[in-house]
Amino acid sequence: MGIEAAPPADQVELCRRFNRKAADKYAEQGADPAAIAVAAVYSAVDVANALVGHPAAAIAWVHSALEALEAGLPLTVETLQ
Repeated sequence: MGIEAAPPADQVELCRRFNRKAADKYAEQGADPAAIAVAAVYSAVDVANALVGHPAAAIAWVHSALEALEAGLPLTVETLQ
């Protein structure tokens, strides 16, 4: 499993915008930035698990995505294989 086609950029940006707004709401409720960031990582694994179907594969998928970002690469089908 995994992504077979690049997700539309507008959908990616929509989700990022919602996630940033959610982070702002958590902060308003007293969550500190570290808690928000840790929760976001767990959430990324949760969502990746729904995509790839196994917790270990989800962690590997997120790891690959972070490595691609670190290398300055776009998150595409090729960089997330």
